[in-house]
Amino acid sequence: MEYASKATGGTALGLGIAGTAGWLLNGGLGNLFGGLGGNGAVVPAVAGLAAGMASQKCGDDANVSRYELNQTQTIAQKDMEIAYWRGQDETNRKITDAYTKLENRILGLAGEVRANKEEQNGINLQQAVYNGTNTAAVGCIQGQIAQLQSLTKLIVPNSSCCPGWGEVTVKPATTTASA
Repeated sequence: MEYASKATGGTALGLGIAGTAGWLLNGGLGNLFGGLGGNGAVVPAVAGLAAGMASQKCGDDANVSRYELNQTQTIAQKDMEIAYWRGQDETNRKITDAYTKLENRILGLAGEVRANKEEQNGINLQQAVYNGTNTAAVGCIQGQIAQLQSLTKLIVPNSSCCPGWGEVTVKPATTTASA
């Protein structure tokens, strides 16, 4: 779309220049330029030139009234507003597309996390069974160690009992078996 003046300014400018030139050459500003001898020959020539330019109505060079110019400017302004809102609409569409892609990616990752969570739960269950088995085995081994320790007695050497007090003798007690 074009938002230019549709050549209405060019025609008006040409007519304005021609009219001003004719006015100045025919005594405008107090006959500053001498009025070309005051014979008034310029007036018909400039008027003919202005009439010729005004009668040119081909394509986009047609004359327009102030009302038509106002309408054209109003339409151009509305066209610019429409273009602005179309741009906003396109921006919103692109933002929505990007959001949708991001949301789909997040949902995909959430599915992977759920799948990994189920797999991790299986691994955790296996680890719990392993830990329970090892705890039971360690408890069993601790019981066996305690049983072995009850079978033997700790013997402390005589020199560690009362050093410096002389020789100490420890004799095991003998018990008689009673039936």
